[in-house]
Amino acid sequence: GYAEYVTRDIEGSVEGLFPDQDGYYVTLGYRAGKFLPHITVASVESEPLPLSSGANQGNTQDSVTLGLRYEVNDAAAFKFEVKSIQLDDTTASNGFFSSSVPGSFYTNDKATVVSVALDVIF
Repeated sequence: GYAEYVTRDIEGSVEGLFPDQDGYYVTLGYRAGKFLPHITVASVESEPLPLSSGANQGNTQDSVTLGLRYEVNDAAAFKFEVKSIQLDDTTASNGFFSSSVPGSFYTNDKATVVSVALDVIF
């Protein structure tokens, strides 16, 4: 297992470019032969940027990821993950998704991302 916590507090002339942010993740896994099932729980919260329009409400999202890694051989691994992302709909946050898509995540406070990868070392 492993974990990480990060906090960002910017002051000075660039304060208006980067929001203050807190986040963490915790990952646990167990290797059984060539298989490594794992779970990751993560959360991130950003303060709103001081925009005159008031359009930026900050970004807040929590996620849970379930994954499976399979060691094909010494130089390749196949990975499959499903991530459920919960957006904070109380602040009209769209998390870290683009709000430029019509009907974007404002009407739906949850998203699911499925990923498949083949990592190769050469």
